Amino acid sequence: MPSSVGPPPTGSGRCSLADEIDATHGGPGGHTAGGANGPRAGSVVEKGSTVSRLVSLVKRVGWIVVIALVVVATAGGSLIAVLTARGLPTTHGTLAIAGLDDAVRVTRDANGIAWIEADSAHDLFLAQGYVHAQERMWQMEVWRHISSGRLSELFGSSTLTEDRFIRTLGWRQAAERDLAALSPDARAVVDAYAAGVNDWIADHDGSLSLPFVVAGLKAGLGGGIGGYRLEPWGALDTLAWQKVQGWQLGGNFDTEVFRMLADAKLGDPGRTDELFPPYDARMPVITPSGLEGSGGAGSTAAGPLIVNAARAGPMAARPPALRSTTLGDAAAWRDVAAASSSLLEIAGLDGADGIAGDHQVGSNNWVIGPSKTTTKTALLANDPHLGIGMPSVWYMNGLRCRAVSPDCPFDVAGVSFPGVPGVVLGHNAKIAWGATNADPDVEDLFTIEPDLTNPGNYLLAGQSIPFEIRHETIEVAGGPDVQLDVRTTRDGPILNDVDSRLKDA
Repeated sequence: MPSSVGPPPTGSGRCSLADEIDATHGGPGGHTAGGANGPRAGSVVEKGSTVSRLVSLVKRVGWIVVIALVVVATAGGSLIAVLTARGLPTTHGTLAIAGLDDAVRVTRDANGIAWIEADSAHDLFLAQGYVHAQERMWQMEVWRHISSGRLSELFGSSTLTEDRFIRTLGWRQAAERDLAALSPDARAVVDAYAAGVNDWIADHDGSLSLPFVVAGLKAGLGGGIGGYRLEPWGALDTLAWQKVQGWQLGGNFDTEVFRMLADAKLGDPGRTDELFPPYDARMPVITPSGLEGSGGAGSTAAGPLIVNAARAGPMAARPPALRSTTLGDAAAWRDVAAASSSLLEIAGLDGADGIAGDHQVGSNNWVIGPSKTTTKTALLANDPHLGIGMPSVWYMNGLRCRAVSPDCPFDVAGVSFPGVPGVVLGHNAKIAWGATNADPDVEDLFTIEPDLTNPGNYLLAGQSIPFEIRHETIEVAGGPDVQLDVRTTRDGPILNDVDSRLKDA
C-alpha cells in the first residue's frame, strides 16, 4: 500500500500518549497517582513508572533527532540536486537571446551532440558560444584563469607556483598581440562567440551551478547559493586559452630542460647525444613513394640522406651550450618543469609527461586513398591523443548555415574547444581534416649572462642592456595579494625568477 504524509490520526496512538501522561501526573493539577492525602494502593509501581517515563522520553527525543536528520539530509540533498541541475543545458522549448538577429535552431541527437542551424555566421557563432556556456562554463572559467595566471583567485595560495609561472611566461600578453593582429573576419567570429557566452552569463546571473557556489563560498567571492558573479567573456579569453593549448602541444620545452640538466650532469653535450640521440634523419618519415627527395620519399633506412641533422647544423634540438651551470640551476629548472606539468593537470590536459617529453602518448593521422576503399572515396582517421578527462577537452558539435553562401559558408561537424568558436577537427560536405602533433621545435631556452657590475642589466654581445620589468599583482583567495616582477630580455622572460632561491640571481 502506498504511504502518505499528513496530519496525525485521531485514533489510539494519540490517546495512548495522553493516557500515559494522566496516569503519571494525575491530571492537570500535577498530583501523583496517590492524591494529596498519601499513597494509594498500587503506588509501589511509581519508581518503575519513572523509569518507563525516562525510556519513553529518550525514545521520543531519539525519534525527533532522527526525523531532524532526515529533514536536514533531504533538504541538503534537494539543494545539491537543484544546484547541480542548474549546470544542465536547456534542451527543450524556446529561449530569447538578446544578441541574435534571427531565429536559431539547436537540436541534440541521441548522443547529446548539439547541432546548430542559423541564417548568418554571426548568429551561428553566437549560438555556439551560448551552447558551450550551457554545458561547459565551469570548465571555461577554470581555463581562462589558467591562461591568465589567476588560479589563486579561485583556489588560494596552493596554486601560486602555477600563477607565477604563467605570469612569467606572459600568455595573456601574447594573446593581446594576437588579438591586435586578427583580421576583421576572424575578429567578428570571436566577438560573436563571446557575445553568446555573455548572453548565457546574463541569463544565469545569481543561479549558477554547484562548482560556482562552492568556489564562491570557499574563495570568498560572494554570491551565496547563487554562485559568484562571473566576469564577461571576451575575445582575449578565447585567444589566451589557445596559448595554453600551444604550450601543451609544443612539447620541446621539457626536452630542452631535460637536455640542459643532462649536459650539466655529463659535462659534454656529445655524451648527452649518445644517451638520447636525436631522431635519425636517415629514417623515412612517410612511405617511400611520391616525388623523389621529398621528405622521406624514396628513401630506406640505409639511404644516404643527412647524417644526424642535429649535428650538421645549429643545435635546434637544444639551447646553446651553457657557459656555466650549477646544481642550483638544475634544481630551479626542475621546479619550472613541475609547475608546467601541474597547470596542465589542473586544466584536465595531459600533465603527466616526463621531463624529457618522451611520454609515448602519441598522435596520428591515417589516410586511405579512394582506390583502396570499397566506397571509392578517401578515408581519414585522426587521433590527436590529448588524453581522457572529465569533462573532455573536446566538445562535439555541428554548425550549419541554413543557406550555404559566401556570407555564411559553414556546413561542418566535429570537435571544438569549449571557449573557442568553430570546429577544430571535423568535416564538411566535401573534405575532412584532422591534426597530429609532430613534436615541432617551437620553444627555445637561452642562457643569459647577467651584468655583475649592474644587477638590473644583462650582457648581450658585450653590451649591458637593462631588463624590462613587468609588474604583476596576483590576487589570492583567503590571503593577501602577491606582487611579482617579471624580468624580460630581448629573447623573453627570465624563468629562473619563478624559483625563490634564484630571486636575486
